[in-house]
Amino acid sequence: MKIKRAVIPAAGLGTRMFPISKTVPKEMLSVGQKPMIQYAVEEATDYGIETVVIIINSEKEIIKRYFLKEPCLDYISDRAVEHLKFISSKVELIFLYQNQPKGLADAISISMEIIKNEPFALLLPDNILFSDTSSLYILSEVFNKYKRDVSALTKIYPVEFKLFGNSGKVELEKIDGRVYSIKEIKNKERGVFVSNSCDPIIRGFARHILFPHFFDYIERIRSDLNGELDDVPVFQLLLKEKGMIGCLLDGKGYDGGNLLGYQAANEFIQNNVIKPVK
Repeated sequence: MKIKRAVIPAAGLGTRMFPISKTVPKEMLSVGQKPMIQYAVEEATDYGIETVVIIINSEKEIIKRYFLKEPCLDYISDRAVEHLKFISSKVELIFLYQNQPKGLADAISISMEIIKNEPFALLLPDNILFSDTSSLYILSEVFNKYKRDVSALTKIYPVEFKLFGNSGKVELEKIDGRVYSIKEIKNKERGVFVSNSCDPIIRGFARHILFPHFFDYIERIRSDLNGELDDVPVFQLLLKEKGMIGCLLDGKGYDGGNLLGYQAANEFIQNNVIKPVK
């Protein structure tokens, strides 16, 4: 089964990047010569996604203006404009609005009417992947083989822990090769990634392919909560009732929503010849 639609939530406040994100949306911060969010859009289009739904808020109109190439962004280079035209020729971009900051899962739920009853890809734009191959090729293969919701995994070394937020912690059981059964998804915590391990850690990376029942799980969690609706409780309930598969990605991943991770992603580009994902 070919995955045709993708959701990219970009309406968050970007609190981990304060004070920078008070003036420029985190997703529009440059990594190399293009904004962070463009990596996620390109990852989706390179796989062959037909429709990308980007969730923004009224203070992040610059994201929409950038991809729609509005004249007010006349500082964009001719080369960048041509590349944006290429992206728009390959994919339909739909912008929807989260009117109040009610959490990541709430933002995802706004895309439900566009996704309808089809499996979809979910990509968080502050997780940046440098790889020869789009993550969605690998995840879709695993999704089609196991017929289960699939989340991406990445390996990080102790020296890199500080480059990631203190989230994405999972308990795993290896199935075969790069494929794991996810046994537990742990709650997010403040600060940078913390572990007592002296060995590499496999953690979650914000790329997923999900059945549309994910929206049902969002609403079930919403009914039990007051206030912000985060994605972790939704994934935890989904895991408990349906089970989930994890898939270890190729390439190098960075948490661009963490200041040190953002800096490291830029350093990686400076020190390496980056091949576009295919």
